[in-house]
Amino acid sequence: EWYRTKGFYKRLIDYEFEEMKRYFKGPSLMEIGPADGHHTKDLLKHFDTVVCVEPSKKYAQMLKKIYGNKIEVI
Repeated sequence: EWYRTKGFYKRLIDYEFEEMKRYFKGPSLMEIGPADGHHTKDLLKHFDTVVCVEPSKKYAQMLKKIYGNKIEVI
């Protein structure tokens, strides 16, 4: 995927995540469209509960396989 590459796009996505952290509040988060869960692992470090809303069956199954009961996938 494009953001998994080294270089500008990966740095941009990682920078955006770092900037968003200042707005994190509370024990839970709803992640909309996590795709393959690039940021899900980082979100789990900041929230007790992460609910992922993923319309793609392929990615929803991938998230369940990777994170198991650490997240809820809708």
